[in-house]
Amino acid sequence: MAATVESVAIKKGASSCGCCVAAVAAVCSPGRPLRKSVRQCRLGDFSVSKEVTRLIVDLSDTAAATRIRAAQQLAQLGEDARGAVVGLVRATADQEEEVREWAVATLEEVGTPHTADVDALAELLTSSDSDVGYWSATLLGRLGPQAAPAVEALTAVVSGAGENVVRQRAVWALGKIGPEAASALESLRLAAGGDDPRLSRLAQRAIEQIAP
Repeated sequence: MAATVESVAIKKGASSCGCCVAAVAAVCSPGRPLRKSVRQCRLGDFSVSKEVTRLIVDLSDTAAATRIRAAQQLAQLGEDARGAVVGLVRATADQEEEVREWAVATLEEVGTPHTADVDALAELLTSSDSDVGYWSATLLGRLGPQAAPAVEALTAVVSGAGENVVRQRAVWALGKIGPEAASALESLRLAAGGDDPRLSRLAQRAIEQIAP
């Protein structure tokens, strides 16, 4: 699977400075160096605590033990870890199974992400790793209509030739967005008429949710 600084710097042993920790880069100020000593990162109407910021940084550390510990500690935070969802999504493609497992466990319990993460999650939809794409679509779907800026990206996934599990989740997310996803109707109708039974059912349901 492809790995880039933006997707999984973890895998390549990239440094955790500059635009490393993509989760923090997305939640805070993209492209700016990040210090572990930062007390609080603010964006819009929410802030990421010092603890969560530190753990996001550690998720991209070159040492597997550090990444595992960070993923485990984020899992223990429950919904308080939602400021780290972008980093956690990337961590589902980590080369270490234990990191992947803790990341998934956290994402299952973290609830609805912040709206400030929509663009970063939309970009991750095109990851060559199906887990990254799946969880990106899942989190966008949890946002419902607030994920409307991601409709174009989700539609591209539905129309593309990617993994069925990701296409199915993108269809589900479009349905959760509702009428704000009207521009996706043509692609959804094509999916509904396709030969994948599950994708077809999900697409039909999404159409009903978007244009009741």
